[in-house]
Amino acid sequence: MLQAERPGFARHHCGQGRQAFTLLEVLMVLALIGLLSGVMISGVDRMLNPGPDSPAQVFWKMTAASRRYALQNECEVRMTVDDSTDEMQAHASDGTDLPPIKLPEGSKLSFLPGTTLVSTNTSLVSASTTTNNAMNADGTMAYITFYGDGTCTPFQAQIAGGANATGPVPPIEVDPWTCGPMLKPTDGTTGG
Repeated sequence: MLQAERPGFARHHCGQGRQAFTLLEVLMVLALIGLLSGVMISGVDRMLNPGPDSPAQVFWKMTAASRRYALQNECEVRMTVDDSTDEMQAHASDGTDLPPIKLPEGSKLSFLPGTTLVSTNTSLVSASTTTNNAMNADGTMAYITFYGDGTCTPFQAQIAGGANATGPVPPIEVDPWTCGPMLKPTDGTTGG
């Protein structure tokens, strides 16, 4: 006995006819693929090019490069800031000039005489240092010297200005033994 067809319902027979995606489904998939690839491309671009370096990052890059060259070649390296080009430069005593690094636009960097922590029997005391480096008329140091044994002139780096400047920035005090950031005791003891 044959069943009567109901209006509005198509007959489906197994194995007959092909089912396919509709145009709307295909367009939705293409839109999602485009959206995901756009997010991935911008994310990879940000990962590979994180943006401009801050003045402090530029300072530490040149400090590390100057110290590394002095250690590897057992010579003195003088690091300076050229205010006319806003570049940090380093000149080795063997006649080699390290590649200069440009400071971010609007930022200024100057070197101030540093202090060192002197150990007494009971505590660490901050003591001013004198330097053999040339001094500018404004009290800043003309250059910083990195030595072949891995040490450097005691100094502080004063950074002013820059794109992200929000106010006065305290000077970065550099440890003359490691040429890295000065670590200060927090509890008044000498450690050890």
